[in-house]
Amino acid sequence: MTFDAVRPVPEVFYYRDLFVWLPDVMFSTTTMTRTVLTCPSCSSTCDNKVHGYLKARRVFSFPEDYFVMARRHMCKACYAARLLERAEILREHVQKLKKNK
Repeated sequence: MTFDAVRPVPEVFYYRDLFVWLPDVMFSTTTMTRTVLTCPSCSSTCDNKVHGYLKARRVFSFPEDYFVMARRHMCKACYAARLLERAEILREHVQKLKKNK
């Protein structure tokens, strides 16, 4: 009896699921536009520019763990940098989804 049949393949352990959280793209109404976000600091609705990406964070889940990435945006009016995963941003998108239904 050989143990080759039960030996795990190392490549399987290198691949993980990755979720990229981009609500301005995910909740847009058309494929060519992005959802305009409201700045929580100055309440302007100007277009925000991308201000970098965060490192992927591990989410412990069953049956497998996965990683989540998000990007930072900077308001062009007040130059406040923010994450799109904060609670007020998520609430804003949930309200927009409810209005569109």
